[in-house]
Formats: sequence, C-alpha cells, structure tokens
Amino acid sequence: MVNVEGAACGKPVIGYLEPDAMNRMYPDGSPLVQASSSAEVCDSIMMLADSERRDDIGRRSREWALEHHDMYVVARRCESMLRTMEFLIEHRAVLRCSRMRAS
Repeated sequence: MVNVEGAACGKPVIGYLEPDAMNRMYPDGSPLVQASSSAEVCDSIMMLADSERRDDIGRRSREWALEHHDMYVVARRCESMLRTMEFLIEHRAVLRCSRMRAS
C-alpha cells in the first residue's frame, strides 16, 4: 500500500511486483519504476535525478493511482465481486437442490 500512497501523492515510486502479477493486475501498464535488485534500484535513482522525467513519472503515478485505487473505484470493484459471489452461491444452491430432487 505504501507504493500506492506514494503514487497518489504524485511521487515516483521505486518498487517491485512480479511481472506476471503486474500484467494481470494492470494489463495497460503502470508508471511504477520496477527494480528487483540493488543495481536496478541505483539505476532507477539515477534515472529519477532528471527532474523532468521525475515530474512526469510522478504526474502519471498520481493519475494511475486515482484510476486504479481511488476509494470509489475500489468500492465498485468490491461490490461487483460481492454480486458475483452472491450469484455463484445462489446458483450453486439451486443446482444442489435440483440434484437432490433428481435423486
């Protein structure tokens, strides 16, 4: 969550999330600076020394955080998951009852 908080503040964030997880969660990509080793962290810090690049990544980070992690966005996603779970539970109960009647 610290990564998202930093991004929401318009700060460039250096971190690491497994590429498969990152692609599943954010198929359109993310402005978070990925660094999985100390050498990559050093390279990232050097890259962010460029104020224009740092400011651009910070601005895009804020936009990304609001698009994906705003409380209303997260609430809608949770509501959708709960509706799906409710549907699946009800559907499973109906299937179970129809199987019981058939036997």
